[in-house]
Amino acid sequence: MAKKFYAKRILMIFFCLGLMLMTYLWMRRAERGDTPQPWPAAITWNEPYVGYVNVACRIKGFEDICKSLLFLRDKNASICLPAFASGRELSLDFDEKYFELYINGTRYTPGSSLDITDDAALKILYSSDAYGTIERDYHLSILRSENLPALYLTTASGSMEHMDADKEHLDSGRVTIIDSGGRTDTAARISFMHAKGQSSFTLAKKSYKLELERDTSLLGLPFDKKWVLVANAMDASFMRNALAYSLADKLEIEDTVQYRYVDAFFNGEYRGNYLLTQVADHGFMEKYGNNPEDFLLEVETWEERLKDDSVYLKRGDSTWLEFLWPLSPREDLKKSASAVLDKMDRLSGADTDLQKETGVDFDSFARKYILDELTNEPDSNSHSTFYFYSPEHGGFHAAPVWDYDRAWGNRPDYNKYPEFASFTQGWQQMMMRSEYFRKMVKEKFAAIRPYLESVPRDVIPAMAAELEASVKMDYCINGDPISSVYNAGSFDKNVRYLADYYRQSFISLSDYLADPNAFCTIHFISEEGRSLRLKKNEPVGNDRLRFLKNLYKCDGFETDNGDILTPDQCFDQSEILLKPVISP
Repeated sequence: MAKKFYAKRILMIFFCLGLMLMTYLWMRRAERGDTPQPWPAAITWNEPYVGYVNVACRIKGFEDICKSLLFLRDKNASICLPAFASGRELSLDFDEKYFELYINGTRYTPGSSLDITDDAALKILYSSDAYGTIERDYHLSILRSENLPALYLTTASGSMEHMDADKEHLDSGRVTIIDSGGRTDTAARISFMHAKGQSSFTLAKKSYKLELERDTSLLGLPFDKKWVLVANAMDASFMRNALAYSLADKLEIEDTVQYRYVDAFFNGEYRGNYLLTQVADHGFMEKYGNNPEDFLLEVETWEERLKDDSVYLKRGDSTWLEFLWPLSPREDLKKSASAVLDKMDRLSGADTDLQKETGVDFDSFARKYILDELTNEPDSNSHSTFYFYSPEHGGFHAAPVWDYDRAWGNRPDYNKYPEFASFTQGWQQMMMRSEYFRKMVKEKFAAIRPYLESVPRDVIPAMAAELEASVKMDYCINGDPISSVYNAGSFDKNVRYLADYYRQSFISLSDYLADPNAFCTIHFISEEGRSLRLKKNEPVGNDRLRFLKNLYKCDGFETDNGDILTPDQCFDQSEILLKPVISP
């Protein structure tokens, strides 16, 4: 009898548990997509919430194209508007079935005009069958860009989640670009798009590559199908890539990508300040590639980043050059390309008379050398560095250029000291042993010196002024970029740092070109193989020696003569080899 009683009780417990589970699942049906749910479930549990909800601001005349969703972060609410919204009538758009909105105590209904010039108090009442009525209070800010075009991207999937999960995941959609005055610049279909980047792909704000259905000119840039939206998520100044491309353009480095800044809205969500650019190989594909001997290579020094479906030429123990064009080179082209690289290794020798050599565009290497010295980009000549060969166009070239978000001190574990000028690696650094090449570099530097001197005084402040309002919105939505030298500093602080670092790198290069014999170039015998430059008879100093030990993860450095480098070491040689050593 007791057994039957306990069995019934156990069955009743399981029945109640099952009924409770079914009731819970029915109440949470909206979150599974059975019913549209405009309010994040997390908000109901009194947790801090960061994200968008389905309360939108519409712009008169652009209701079908543009909307700006309400963004919540803890007790703050923001609506980010494009520059062309200035002076236009704004209206609210939301579903009264779920929402009641009060701004400064006044109730707003769908279609109500939104005319707020200062920050305001926002009250939201959200009602649903699942949760009842929830009331939340926020500090509301209306943020507006000042002078940038707005890029509206709508994906076929309706979100960015699929692409953001894996770089191999593709999506399609449409892109509309509206300039700051409200004129529609572009309306085009996207055949496919995907997220891109290496370390930058791990960040929440991602970069994307788009391929349009047909060649299109975006914001006055040359016609093309392929475009890149660069997030600049590792650069709190948002300016390093653009500044490097501007310098490359002034240096007349071939096929330098052109760019435009945009405010990017993805599926109605403001996603931040982006740099819209051509792809790196745009210029090469426009002018070259028809000759069977032409090829385009990209340098890679990290074996773990090699792609299974790419073709590489290996150089030494830790350098690979990837064929970007053609993707599947013939065997004879691979052999001829290897012969070109062998020649480059020979030409970088100390006793080579470069003036008598042909088949190499030394002019391009001289221009690239100046850019390397000024930017001090840690990846320079080791990643995202390109070389192309065209026998009809002077042979082997150092171009185009790409990826400078860690330049100018933005990776302090590598480029803390501008005076080291430590990232001009590879062929052009070795070529500086040649008087002919040094003279070429010096002439090109002198030709644009007035512009280079104006960069920290005029160019950087002007670019910062153009971006300031847009960057303020980006900081609001995305938080601080994670890899700046300040990591959590203000935009103004990072801009000042960029200008100061540029000024120091310019002085370092200017002094070196004025009197190369006053400096000693130090080559490190290590896997990285980096080099730096110091003035002769100048002590290294404890701070710089500690920095170098940390960089090379060693206890000290041994010269090629067997001497141990000390803080007060003075150099009177033109070149010296240092081997990082670890004490037993």
